[in-house]
Amino acid sequence: MRVALQDGGAVMIEAAHYLVATGSTPLPGLAQAGHLTSTTAMELGRSPKPSAMLDP
Repeated sequence: MRVALQDGGAVMIEAAHYLVATGSTPLPGLAQAGHLTSTTAMELGRSPKPSAMLDP
């Protein structure tokens, strides 16, 4: 995942799974990415390792 930084730079984050909590606005193409929703992430019974939370 490429993350744009506020200073104009960018950083690449690589992971097997991402949790993107967008509220009620889904991101285009996310359904095809093999993602976890807030509901399915809570149903895992464990925290995916490693994990990161991004808050714009």
